[in-house]
Amino acid sequence: MPAEKNPPLLNEEVLRHIALWAVVCAERALPLFEAKAPDDTRPRHIVQRMPARAPSKAQFHALLYRLDAGLRQ
Repeated sequence: MPAEKNPPLLNEEVLRHIALWAVVCAERALPLFEAKAPDDTRPRHIVQRMPARAPSKAQFHALLYRLDAGLRQ
């Protein structure tokens, strides 16, 4: 079987770690955002809906969709 010409650079496990890192970063940055925009509750709502552990592939895509939809409100 021939090797793929363009194998993916990141596998699912690495993407899960990146997603978990993004959750941790968002949680840490949230107080800074809220200090500047206390009436905007969208970021807190989104962070509260993020999974506490690295999500599955389906959860990761759903998370990205919610983040995008939440920030477009």
